[in-house]
Amino acid sequence: MPDSTVLQATPQATAPEPHPNIRTMKSDVSEYLRATKPSLIKMLTSQIEGEKVGSVRVRESARDYAGFIGAILIVLISIGVLGAGGYFIYKMFNKVPVQQANIVIPQPLFVIDGSETVSAGLPNNGDLISLLNKSAPSNASPGSLRRLVFLTELGDGSVRSLRPDEFLKGAGVRASQIFLAALTGPVMPVYAVTSQGARLALVMPTNDPDRARSELLNSESSILFNWQSLFLDRKPELKVVPFEDRIYRNIGYRFAAAGTNGDQFLYGAFPAKNYIIITSSEEAFRLIIDRLYEAS
Repeated sequence: MPDSTVLQATPQATAPEPHPNIRTMKSDVSEYLRATKPSLIKMLTSQIEGEKVGSVRVRESARDYAGFIGAILIVLISIGVLGAGGYFIYKMFNKVPVQQANIVIPQPLFVIDGSETVSAGLPNNGDLISLLNKSAPSNASPGSLRRLVFLTELGDGSVRSLRPDEFLKGAGVRASQIFLAALTGPVMPVYAVTSQGARLALVMPTNDPDRARSELLNSESSILFNWQSLFLDRKPELKVVPFEDRIYRNIGYRFAAAGTNGDQFLYGAFPAKNYIIITSSEEAFRLIIDRLYEAS
């Protein structure tokens, strides 16, 4: 039997089986970053450049706004300087008229039917008596009240109304210092047109009506002598006369007959306004009280 040759198969190296293509999150991210990295850098660069441009525009806008405000301020300051310069030039070449703001015409203490202003120097004893007589109305209707205002010009050219002591001195009235100290404002001379003609009354503001009235009460024995200018050009009987208390519309006053020709003398206080009223006619006194009540 022939020798048989046993053939043994030589094992061949087998090729490795291909692994399947497995995708993981890590690989996806890596691949995405590789693909988009230039784009992200570009985006960041663009954003930075944009911010630079924006900040430059903001600064330029702020500079423009500040320049605009500065220009307005410069224009306003220039206008102010020109205006001030023009004002001073105007004052330099135009004389300012004498100021008359110090002329004080006191307001009437109640409603009146007319007013007259008289200029007079600082009066001495009795200087105003002739003016008081001349200013008495002659054709006014009965029941009307007309005021007389005295103004005096001082040495410096200023004009003012007379103080109470100046007026009473000029009217020839001899009033005590205690009485004068109780008066606070200019005396208001009033002509009341009564059934017997024009009668003069003096209305005087006071800060102490009780003291003023008390002082008049204490001087009743000589009051006709001291206040005789109230009778104007009439000549009352200058003697000691008895006074009596009277009341009109709850206002008390002292009354005396000053002779047989109808002349009278009376004084009283209107407490609601702190006024002292002295007159030579009871009818005039009542007319003034009526007006004071109307003004209250």
